[in-house]
Amino acid sequence: MTKHTSIHTLDRGSKIIDGKGGQTQILAEVVYGLISRNCKGMGICKINPVDSPDYQASNTPCGVSLAYLQVLNSSTIRFEFLKDSITPEQYALRFAGGYFCLEEAFCFSDQLLDAMETDNTSIAEGVYRIQDGPQFITVDFLQG
Repeated sequence: MTKHTSIHTLDRGSKIIDGKGGQTQILAEVVYGLISRNCKGMGICKINPVDSPDYQASNTPCGVSLAYLQVLNSSTIRFEFLKDSITPEQYALRFAGGYFCLEEAFCFSDQLLDAMETDNTSIAEGVYRIQDGPQFITVDFLQG
């Protein structure tokens, strides 16, 4: 069964905003899984920019969440996952152990690279510590 969710983008504004220190943040839908395994497995299968304030989640059994993406520096990109967009099943599978596992590197689309104003094309595979806050789960990924 697939859940359809309608979520407003909180008080942060539209899809692309000016984040801390003047860095651009992009609101995006993160589809879990691995491209090489038809969205199964531990990692990120797709990232779709959200371009509407009344977002409707993709119809996929893989699991999706919303996250603000922000390039912190030449080696790190931060994902702030909105906790309200994470189902209990996805939380237990992907975040409850205190780490987010990326079994293989994730490559960004040209559209996302342009929006994030970066030329680092991927996130490196690995196991990343999470920061579990009241509204967001934050993961700092190493860029490939």
